[in-house]
Amino acid sequence: MPVTSSGIISLSGDIVAEFGGTAPHALSEYYRNGGLVTAGNTNVPTSGALAFSDFYGSTAIVNRDIRVQMTYYGGHTYSAFGVSSANSSAAPQSFSGSNSFSVYSPVFRAGTGYLGQNINFTMSQNEDAQATNITLFGGTSATTVNDTVLSLNGAYNSSGGGSKSYQIVFDSAGAITSITQTGSAYNSGIISVATNNPNSNHRWYQWRVTSPSYADKGSTLIQGDPTSLSSVPQPA
Repeated sequence: MPVTSSGIISLSGDIVAEFGGTAPHALSEYYRNGGLVTAGNTNVPTSGALAFSDFYGSTAIVNRDIRVQMTYYGGHTYSAFGVSSANSSAAPQSFSGSNSFSVYSPVFRAGTGYLGQNINFTMSQNEDAQATNITLFGGTSATTVNDTVLSLNGAYNSSGGGSKSYQIVFDSAGAITSITQTGSAYNSGIISVATNNPNSNHRWYQWRVTSPSYADKGSTLIQGDPTSLSSVPQPA
């Protein structure tokens, strides 16, 4: 729970209890962006003098919306939900337009105390739609989530669309231990795996979902957990 917003604060009873660290403790461990105190605690300096009062109301974890969604329609339009740039922790918002568009999820932290669950999702590609893509990126910090972990391509087919479903399994530290196909439907061969390459050092992730440049028939491109994680414990 957050550090108290008034009164007496102690190093061990309040700051260490909230942010952790390695004994013997010193206040200098707890500069913002120094590895323990996260970026959202803007009252805490990144350098220079530190005071106990800088930590009033500071917190290690907040609930954040990390959803991403993409639906495309016949007539070459789309509606999406997420953020418009990579490596962003901004709150997601709605987008709409025409032709191809890439939407990202906010960057999120996996593992115990954060996203403490596995992810199940489905990619669906309809017939008579140009190429689409879903990519999961991983990284070792919230600002460098640039490694391709999983990339799925939806191809063009004039006679049949289809889907494939997957489960992503995390360990307690937040590393992905496996990505497994769990199902398929209709012309599932329209979807192919370009990359499946988890890295045990990754802790941070983001989705990118790209709509087709042209479609005569529509589909909800990504379905499942990534579209429903509206309140998830994350670093502040």
